[in-house]
Amino acid sequence: MPVSIKPFDNRYPECKITSVKKNYLRIIILSVIALGLVAGATLTLVEYFKNKTTEDTKTVERPVSQPKIKGPTGVVAKVGDIEVPLSVFSQLVNTTRQQALAEGTDIDDSKNASMLQAAREDALNQLVEYAVYENYAKKNGILPTSKEIDAAIASEIDARVHQAGSRQSLEKQLTDLGGIEGLKETIKGDPIFLRQVIRQKVSDNITKDLKVTKDQAKEFFESKLLGLSQIVVLYDEKIDGKELYEPTKKYAESLKAMIGKDKTFADVATMYSEERESGQNGGRMSQLMPKGYLPPQMEKVAFSLKIGEISDVIETNGSFVILKLDYETYAWDYFFTDSGKKPKPNFEVVWKDVVNYLYTIKKIEAENNWYQKYADSIKIDVYLEL
Repeated sequence: MPVSIKPFDNRYPECKITSVKKNYLRIIILSVIALGLVAGATLTLVEYFKNKTTEDTKTVERPVSQPKIKGPTGVVAKVGDIEVPLSVFSQLVNTTRQQALAEGTDIDDSKNASMLQAAREDALNQLVEYAVYENYAKKNGILPTSKEIDAAIASEIDARVHQAGSRQSLEKQLTDLGGIEGLKETIKGDPIFLRQVIRQKVSDNITKDLKVTKDQAKEFFESKLLGLSQIVVLYDEKIDGKELYEPTKKYAESLKAMIGKDKTFADVATMYSEERESGQNGGRMSQLMPKGYLPPQMEKVAFSLKIGEISDVIETNGSFVILKLDYETYAWDYFFTDSGKKPKPNFEVVWKDVVNYLYTIKKIEAENNWYQKYADSIKIDVYLEL
């Protein structure tokens, strides 16, 4: 009897197994909103750092780099020979703008400048990432064919029919758009959808030889998983320059010094961490970490921590990181039982489920590793001043 696999529990609401080795590629310059600047202000190079006194702790001002602001008209970035159009960038930002307005927030209001900055950064990051995939697909002759694009559109339509309950219900919902046929044309003309199709084809191509054995599944089944929180300060020597290494490291150390004074780890992560996904959740990583899925420098420290313990600043590729161990469990307990209410499952009964789960993890890991290496191998120019 197959066992249902839990992707998360209420301790980590967004928890799903993906790789933490996400590419911290800095294709844009960090926000200066924390320095009190509003949208439209220009970034300046911080060639020094000055002491800023809080109630109990001295911290230092965040060093930032000078952004590139010149480039071809109508192009916000270029990845190899793939241009990222300003029109598509604006489309993504406007989507975020409309979603925020629907929730009663105007990101164009000066008091919400940080939200507008975040929307622009996210849009630019996403489009550059898509362009990396497109560059690879073009170089390797695996751009989607018209038949593959049509199949992807059909799959999207099927998903929406399922969501609506029936094809007839979906037709009624889409009256103003011209029904399902109108939706097909809208999807076909959506530049983001096409980029998603390209990404999926590249993903399938680079992981086509991936396999998971029963022995590997058994090892994962018995493995310890760590629930971690992090504070991340980004640093890339190629972008920031060697002169910002020491100031950035000292800045990260000053953040650690703030913890336990008048602020908790979660407070500092929320206010200062530059990895937005975890930062918005008090630093909590959305992944539970088994061995082998953290960068080596982080893994060594993470698996030596006691529950509740906070690490020193860890230097890893593209960042300085502070870790906190929130809790630990085992893969078999977390994913293959009902919140600990059932005894340990018999591996021989559930091993196929474990293989499928581990395959998903390894596919994401392989893709992330590929992305980081490939993105580092090609020229990426950013022209947009945020």
